[in-house]
Amino acid sequence: MIGARGDATTIRDTIGHGAGTLDFDSDGRLDLVLTAPDRVQLFRNLGNWTFAPVDAGFRQAGWWGGIAVADVDGNGDPDLFLTGYGCQALYLNEAGRFREVTDPWGLQPPPGAHPSWGSSAGFQDLDGDGWVDLVICRYIDFGAGTPQRCATIREGVTSVCAPKVYEPQRPRVMRNVGGKRFGDVTDRWGIRGHGAALGVAFQDADNDGRPEVVIANDERPGDYFVKRGSRWVERGADSGLAYDREGRVHGGMGVDWGDADGDGLPDLSVMTFTGEDKSLYRNLGGGLFEDQAWRWGLTRPTRMDIAFGVRFLDFDRDGRLDLAIANGHIQENATAIREEAGYEQPFRLFRGVACGFEEVAPGGWPQLVGRALVMGDWDNDGAQDLLVGNVSGPPLLYRNRAKGGHWVGVSLRGRAPNTMALGARVTLLGASGRQVREVQTAGSYLSSGDPRLVFGLGASTAEPRIEVRWPGGRVTRHDSLKLDAWRTLHEPPN
Repeated sequence: MIGARGDATTIRDTIGHGAGTLDFDSDGRLDLVLTAPDRVQLFRNLGNWTFAPVDAGFRQAGWWGGIAVADVDGNGDPDLFLTGYGCQALYLNEAGRFREVTDPWGLQPPPGAHPSWGSSAGFQDLDGDGWVDLVICRYIDFGAGTPQRCATIREGVTSVCAPKVYEPQRPRVMRNVGGKRFGDVTDRWGIRGHGAALGVAFQDADNDGRPEVVIANDERPGDYFVKRGSRWVERGADSGLAYDREGRVHGGMGVDWGDADGDGLPDLSVMTFTGEDKSLYRNLGGGLFEDQAWRWGLTRPTRMDIAFGVRFLDFDRDGRLDLAIANGHIQENATAIREEAGYEQPFRLFRGVACGFEEVAPGGWPQLVGRALVMGDWDNDGAQDLLVGNVSGPPLLYRNRAKGGHWVGVSLRGRAPNTMALGARVTLLGASGRQVREVQTAGSYLSSGDPRLVFGLGASTAEPRIEVRWPGGRVTRHDSLKLDAWRTLHEPPN
C-alpha cells in the first residue's frame, strides 16, 4: 500500500498490506489507517474528502499487514491492533492519542523456528463476558532457510512459490482478561484450525445468540467454529463451508457475511485463487450451507481472478445487498508464464438483483493488484464508499455517487466494556420487507471496516422500525426512524 511496489519476488511480497477505518478522535468522521513495509500511517478525515496524515506515535519498523479495530479496554475509544511478518502491535486510544501496550498486554508474536506471520485479525466477544477477544490469523513458515522462488510451467522461468510448499502456521485466539491483558486460549477453547489462514469473520449464523467463527485458509479446508459449552467445535466439513461445490479445497483469502437473498439468514462469501469458483455459501438453516455462487451469477466473470478483499454493501440503497471484490495476481511475472494472465486485474462490483448478482460496469474499473478492501461512509451521506489496497501503487478511494433510494443509518453505542456493540444484531422492518445486519469490524482481508449500518429503503418513504438485539441479549425497539439520516442508539442500562 503506502510505498508498495510491483516487483514481488517471494511469497512475502504477494500478501499485501492492510487498511482500516475508525473515528479515532470522536469528531463524527471516519479516519483511515494504512500499513506498508516499515510504515503505519493514520489519516484524519478533515471533511470534504480531504485527509491529513497524523503523527500517532506508531512503531514504524516491521513488515506490517492486517488491521483490527475495537474498544479493548472499555473506555469508549476505538483501539488498534496490527499484524505482520515477525511483528504485531496493540495501541490503546486514550482520547485521541495512542499508546503502545503490546508487551504488557501479552501480545508479543509467539516464538518459533520461523517468524510468526500474522495476516487478518478480528475482535469479537467470544465467551460472553462483555470484553472483546482477539483472533489472529497466521499464514506459513517462511524465512531465509525456506524456498524463495519456484519453477513454473514455463521452462527457465521462476516465480513465487505456492503456499503448499511451506508448513502452515496456526491461528491464535487471545482472551481479553478484564481490559488489562490478553491470554492465549487457543488450545483451551479448541480454535486451532487447519492453518495458513488469511481471513476471519464473525457472525451469529444460526441465530442462537452466540457468534460463530469462520476462518479462510489458503489451499486448505476452511474452518467454521461453533461454540458448544465452554469449547468450540470445528464444523467446516459438516456444515458445507470447508470446500467448494465440487468438494475441493480452494485458496481461501477474504471473507464476509451478508444476507444475500434476504431470507434473514446470513450467507458467506469466500474469495479464492484463479481457476477456482469465488464461493457464495447460502445459509440453509440448521447449521448447513451450500455454495451457490454459480447460481447467483458470480462464477463466470470472476473465475480467472485472484480475489482477496470482499465486502457486502448496499451501494445503491435499494434494500438488496451488493458485493465488491478486490482482485490482483500474486506473480509479478504472470504474463511471462501465461500470456493471457495479467498481474493487474479489475476491481469488480456486483449489484444484487432479484435472481442473483449482475456486474456493474464490467471492464470499466481500473486495473490494479488489489488486496485489502474497506467499506465506510467517509462523508456521512448514507452512500457506502470503498477503499481498495493496491500492491502495484497507491490505494484507491472510491466515493459512492450512485443515485440510490432512501436510507436509514444506525450507529450503536453499547454499554462498557463492549462500547462498540460488536455482535449486536439489527433488524429493520419496513415497507420493502425485513433486513438483518450485524455490527462487526472484522471481515474482508487484512481490513477493518465501518461498524455503522446503512439500510437501503429504495423508493419507500415510510419511516421504518428497528429492532436491536444487543450483545448481552437484551432487545430494544425503535419506531419512526427519520429517513436519509444517521441515528445513534444507546444500549439501555441494566
